[in-house]
Amino acid sequence: MDMKTLVAVGIMMALASTLSMATTLLTRRVYPGFGYWTFGVLCRTLGSLLFLFRDQLSLWLTIILANTLLLADIILIGRGVRVFRDQHHPNHSSIEIAALLSFIALFIWLTIVVPDTKMRILLWCVYSSAFMSWAIFILLTRRPAWFGSGDQFLALALIFLVLATFIRIGYTAFFEGLLPDLMVASGQAVFIVINIGMTLLIVLGQIIMNAQRIEYDYCLVQQELERDIAERKYLETQLREETIRDPLTGLFNRRYLNESLQREFSRCQRNGGSLIIAMLDLDHFKRFNDSYGHDAGDAVLRAVGELLQHSLRREDIVCRYGGEEITMILSETTLAVAAARLDGVRHALTCLRVRHQDQELPPISASIGLAAVESIDLTPNTVLARADVALYRAKQNGRNRIEVNATDFNITEPSKTAFIRLILRDCFLSGHMLIDHQHQQLFDDANQLLDLILNERPDAAEVNLLLDKMMRDLIQHFRDEEQVLIAIGYPGLVEHAILHYSLINQSVVLVEQFRAGSLAISSLLEFLAHDAIVKHILNEDRKFFGHLQNFPTSEKIDNFQCQ
Repeated sequence: MDMKTLVAVGIMMALASTLSMATTLLTRRVYPGFGYWTFGVLCRTLGSLLFLFRDQLSLWLTIILANTLLLADIILIGRGVRVFRDQHHPNHSSIEIAALLSFIALFIWLTIVVPDTKMRILLWCVYSSAFMSWAIFILLTRRPAWFGSGDQFLALALIFLVLATFIRIGYTAFFEGLLPDLMVASGQAVFIVINIGMTLLIVLGQIIMNAQRIEYDYCLVQQELERDIAERKYLETQLREETIRDPLTGLFNRRYLNESLQREFSRCQRNGGSLIIAMLDLDHFKRFNDSYGHDAGDAVLRAVGELLQHSLRREDIVCRYGGEEITMILSETTLAVAAARLDGVRHALTCLRVRHQDQELPPISASIGLAAVESIDLTPNTVLARADVALYRAKQNGRNRIEVNATDFNITEPSKTAFIRLILRDCFLSGHMLIDHQHQQLFDDANQLLDLILNERPDAAEVNLLLDKMMRDLIQHFRDEEQVLIAIGYPGLVEHAILHYSLINQSVVLVEQFRAGSLAISSLLEFLAHDAIVKHILNEDRKFFGHLQNFPTSEKIDNFQCQ
């Protein structure tokens, strides 16, 4: 392939590169510096085109201007890299202009005054290798955050060009005069081919660099948007908290109570779960305001609000109803467990000491009324009204106590030890004598434990004895129940037995935690009475009740330890 053909191929490649760079530039999705690269490729195309008409045009155009344009392309590559990376300095422009003018002057001298082809080649190689080395240094040593494969690609292409230029310097200076004309022409053709290939790699590297920076900036924008969204959500959450929180006590306010009560009431009716409403009123609260000032009353309310937030479960909803009245929504629990837990709260309030202006305020006490959602309740307000009635009854009966408004609980003469009990309803009955008897015994155990808890100072030894009995009864019941399920061929036996094993393990762990002093007795009762007994019977045992219809119910119950 002759020299003109190679030059023509180079022109076609340069023209294609120019079009791709210009198209990218016109999309306006480029960064400062990309325009210099585009203009540099255009200079390379024009310089190569002038080389093609070397025999038809003057030396001023085909040699001086053509080589000047090729050098300008290399200078613009380095200038574009510095501008692209925001590292360009005004002094750099002076260096580039001075170098380009000196190159033009020397090239005119070696072309017109003292024609010397070899010196022109050496001169061009020295200038181009110097500017390419400068660009490589910037590419590899001053890496921005978006540094990536495009920068490495461009640096690699320039390194190859510098190496090829050094080889050409040696070839031209030392070997060209010793070789035949054919080999000389072949050697120069090789360098032209290398230049064509590296030019394409340079253009590709520049396009990749621009694309990578776009991607990097998009990531920055996305991160900024994510931060803005997170901040907006946080502000919305804060604003939401401000609209649903009482600023004095930190509890939820009346507005949130209305929303939550309607939501929980609908869920309870839809899923058949349990829902307890409790109303608490501080006894003789007016005396704090009258005797010590409203600031003292506010201090009491803040202390009570903090105690309630730390005493109840995370899922319980505690709201300031108004003044010194507080309403609590307790879901997925029973009246017995709720009463035990709130009695602990009541007792904690009597032990609470509040200081205001360097003096200790009088002891605090509270009356509490409870009501559970029942079939007679058509709206949430009816449950709230029944809880309010229970609260009124607690105040009428001497204050500092709990009263329950319920139709299916045994409410006896008001006392601190026996006013609420778990009742084995018809829905708990399986029709199997042994299982029903054991269920009743477990309910009795829970009620005895509840009576002990509601004492101001329950006897620890008596509580431990009752816990041991309750655990023995629970384990024996699970064993007997599994034997019955084996006898009837219950298909869910394995899953049911695994659930028994899990409940026993959890019960043992909680009892040990209680005895170690790390768990409140009310929390232990809540698990034993609600999870291990009531919830297990309602959700799991009733699944096999239908399988017991044709099973004889005359089994002996002597093996169950009743006390």
